[in-house]
Amino acid sequence: LMSQTDILNFLKKPKNLKLWGDFPNKTLRELFLKDGSAKVFSVKLGQKAIEAFDIISNKGIHGLPVLNEANKLVGNISASDLRAIGYNMEMIPRLWATVESFLKFLSPEGEIRKPVVVTPETTLKDAIATLTKNKLHHTFIVDTSGNVLKVLSQIDIIGSLYHAADEID
Repeated sequence: LMSQTDILNFLKKPKNLKLWGDFPNKTLRELFLKDGSAKVFSVKLGQKAIEAFDIISNKGIHGLPVLNEANKLVGNISASDLRAIGYNMEMIPRLWATVESFLKFLSPEGEIRKPVVVTPETTLKDAIATLTKNKLHHTFIVDTSGNVLKVLSQIDIIGSLYHAADEID
């Protein structure tokens, strides 16, 4: 079996990226932000963690940007964060804590981990490098003000390369 991460690790190698010609040098703006902004689901620091996981489950997404009261990106919460709960029933009440408290609990330093982001001007190959270097399944495309424009997932990147293959001779 090959995971999405395996595919990106394969693709990030220069000899493999060359197979797509100049396509990996396109910006994220060209590839993913052409038709305006997509609906980005998010949660606020003060919402309950269980609400975040409810959105993740009901919308069929893997993670959400966490915003402060000024609507600026301050963190990330994802389905994989549920592993912290595991099968320890004593941990279940943490799901009713705020997103802020839940994320601080996950961090050994007791701080919310700063999210890794890319910009609209980031190239596809650099976005692949960012995801693989940081071992991420998704990142956020943010503008210069820190507003989240899109959640960029591994499958978004793989899909763009799949569709680009039709254009390559």
